[in-house]
Amino acid sequence: MSVSISFRRDNRFSVGFKGDRGISVGKKVPPRKAGKVYRHDWQEPYSYCGVANDGTEESSTGWKITRIEVKAEGEVETGVANGKWTDRYILDYE
Repeated sequence: MSVSISFRRDNRFSVGFKGDRGISVGKKVPPRKAGKVYRHDWQEPYSYCGVANDGTEESSTGWKITRIEVKAEGEVETGVANGKWTDRYILDYE
């Protein structure tokens, strides 16, 4: 299975995967803001999207990280955690 995430001009994103069937999900996301730094990482089955104030080190707290998972059945789960970007794999997502 492969997963793709596309950001669109209308401040929405689409999540799609190729497998036995396809899915596309849209969710409102804020536009990029001046004074912010953004990170993205894909580690199957999760996509991590992080945002922090400009100048925040990846190993410093202050990151808001969203984790997106597209399950084989087509269900999409999201969770949010605050912490260090470098800790994104071990944070508790709610």
